[in-house]
Amino acid sequence: MTTTVPGPTYQEMLHPSCCRPPAPMSWTPSTYSTSLGAGPDSRIRHIVLPRELTGIAANIVVLTGRYFPSGSHKVGPAYATLMEGELAGEIEPGENTIIGPSTGNFGIGVAYISHLKGYPAIVIMPEQMSDERYQRIRQYGGQLDLTPGSESDVILVLQRNRAL
Repeated sequence: MTTTVPGPTYQEMLHPSCCRPPAPMSWTPSTYSTSLGAGPDSRIRHIVLPRELTGIAANIVVLTGRYFPSGSHKVGPAYATLMEGELAGEIEPGENTIIGPSTGNFGIGVAYISHLKGYPAIVIMPEQMSDERYQRIRQYGGQLDLTPGSESDVILVLQRNRAL
């Protein structure tokens, strides 16, 4: 069964100012990874772990996030989370707000993907994280909901997330 889920391509993530409303794409298990490589200047930076190291026959591919357009390697998990909610019929753009508990990178990914897919985003983070993280989340239209403390106080972030 193939389901249509709108989602950003790598080029749209690389150049969000050029984005048009996301076009539907057919989802197969390999769609996300293959769509990341569209275009001549969008080489996917990855490492295929040797089978001698993993001990299994399946390929394990690790994407390196250093050069991800959003500045965060957590774009993939944020996208996958939204896609799962859309496939389950639990969320849709214009109807729901995405809430992302984070200490930084996942929150950046949530704000970035939410913006590209048309969702408002609230990122719950500790108040003593870096200004760079806050700035990047705001840059992508995300709102911040700050909890007391620092990275070691993530339990407060999770409690606020549960409350919302």
